[in-house]
Amino acid sequence: MHPTTRACAGLPIGRWTEIFFLLGSANRDDAVWVHPDEVRIDRKVGRHMSFGMGIHFCLGAPLARLEGEIAFATLATEAPDMELTDPNPTWRPGAVLPGLRRLDVRLDSA
Repeated sequence: MHPTTRACAGLPIGRWTEIFFLLGSANRDDAVWVHPDEVRIDRKVGRHMSFGMGIHFCLGAPLARLEGEIAFATLATEAPDMELTDPNPTWRPGAVLPGLRRLDVRLDSA
């Protein structure tokens, strides 16, 4: 809340108005991102909110990036034929941060 009237994206925000930010909608603007609703490992890094910004930037971001890099590299090496068993997985609703209920995959046993 802010003690004075402000504007954001041309919309007036009254004095002491409470604002609820939906972080789950960050990085989903199709005017900015190509196929924003798809996970694309080869996506070029740009301005995104994945780990916050400024003083709210996640201190664990370097570790999370390293963990992701190791996990994806291991999956690519150890399970190159991994595939989804359900092309339409079920999503868990959430106003702040929705996610998958589960993501079932099939691994080649070779």
